[in-house]
Amino acid sequence: MRVLFVHFGDGDTGGSEVSLLETMSALAKRGVDVHLYCNTNSMEEPAAQRGIRVYRGEFTPYFDYSSRAFSLKGYFAAVTRARRVLAEAAPDLIHCNSAEPAQSMRLASWLHGAPMLVYLHGRYLRRSRYVLGLHLADRIIGVTRAMVDPLQADGVEPARLGVVYNGFDADALLAGDAAGLRAELGIPRDAVVGAVVGGLFPWKGHDVLIAGLRELGTLPRPVHILVVGEGRVRAQLETLAGGLPVHFLGHRSDVGAVLRDAADFLVAPSRHEGFGRAVIEAALAGIPAIGARVGGIPEAIEDGATGLLVAPESPTEIATAIARLVCDEALRRRMGRAAESRARERFLVDRVTGEMQAQYSALLDAPRPSVFDMLRPTRLAAYSRLLLNHGETPGLARPPATAS
Repeated sequence: MRVLFVHFGDGDTGGSEVSLLETMSALAKRGVDVHLYCNTNSMEEPAAQRGIRVYRGEFTPYFDYSSRAFSLKGYFAAVTRARRVLAEAAPDLIHCNSAEPAQSMRLASWLHGAPMLVYLHGRYLRRSRYVLGLHLADRIIGVTRAMVDPLQADGVEPARLGVVYNGFDADALLAGDAAGLRAELGIPRDAVVGAVVGGLFPWKGHDVLIAGLRELGTLPRPVHILVVGEGRVRAQLETLAGGLPVHFLGHRSDVGAVLRDAADFLVAPSRHEGFGRAVIEAALAGIPAIGARVGGIPEAIEDGATGLLVAPESPTEIATAIARLVCDEALRRRMGRAAESRARERFLVDRVTGEMQAQYSALLDAPRPSVFDMLRPTRLAAYSRLLLNHGETPGLARPPATAS
């Protein structure tokens, strides 16, 4: 089986990029012939280092909230570039790692004669789902159920939808030794340490966590927070956290070791999150998580068993959850063990890659639909709802790249 992965990115390396690299490597080990068509150095270089054949090109989505003006010439140029790549790679199947490249890859894949799967790492607004051509894909897989539910509400047949969670290489994640980190940072030995992992961007909600820390009352043990990651709002966050026991560590290549050796729990206060990779990274490190009830986080945290879910944008609920874990060491440890057990059973890369490979096989074995299949009544009804009730508030057409 030969699979062409197609990735559209903005140059950042977030959760979807990390997941894609790990998935491609795992599939290659299983004997799948893996190729990548992408638009950024941030994916081209690490993929090439893994021995993956890489093609570079440009994708210009049109008609979305933040898109540039439509160009018929530009659209067909993108389709032509894609057809050249398809002719050279000769894939049996096309795997788009987000909705954006599907807009031009759909026509190219029809002309090439290969089925196209779209893997969603974020939740798309209604207009985005339609103009990017999600409904025309042969199969749509979500990184969590929350990512594909809107497609089913649009009228997409359930048989074309599926869920495959992110996969994790536990050994690679937990490599390293951060046992001395607390001492290096001057954290008291009796402190309970939380961590937040991910890019320092507004949608990650670090400011909500900082506000929650200011609401903490007197606790039996001091609380310190490790902030792992870099991003454009770091300076603002450092100002917001002034006077608090918050330690900004910047980018770390040993995130798993930091979580295992230096943290007692994770906080994921996100405003948007496709999956919440950091939650599972914490689980594999043996610690529980506090997470906002948004996107895929409720699927990553089993509330009350592997961690605690809180309302989004709620410093008070975050403060309450932190206090609960700080004051109850037995609960914290019990949740950590449960989280690790669940993560190793459900989220290891070998299992998840096997599930994705099964999706590929089922798609290749299915009868190939024609262009006229897109005119079936259920699909026409879905498009009519867009025209008659375009009432969804404009916002982020593409949920931001995350360390999810």
